[in-house]
Amino acid sequence: MAEGKEDPKLAELRKEHGNLVELRFEGHVAFAFRRPTLEEWEDSQEKIRKAAPGVAFREMSQRTLVYGELEALTKLFESRPMAPGLVADELSDLAREGIEIVVKKG
Repeated sequence: MAEGKEDPKLAELRKEHGNLVELRFEGHVAFAFRRPTLEEWEDSQEKIRKAAPGVAFREMSQRTLVYGELEALTKLFESRPMAPGLVADELSDLAREGIEIVVKKG
């Protein structure tokens, strides 16, 4: 992809899925992830409760991947073991995007 040019596929994916979490290298989007479904979110939370957060973060990232190759993502996770957690943090933000909770004290 030329400098400053975005892959048109990303625009199509945004239309289909809404906002995306993008993982970039050298200024280019290498991977993009959609908002997790309720089932995916609940499955992830169950794994975290069972003391397997690393597995939960990696699987959530893999299941929501909509741009980039899964094999390349797996290799990235193997070489940079903190990456799944960083992606999961952003997916968490995306999952609650637009929600505001206000507690009124009387």
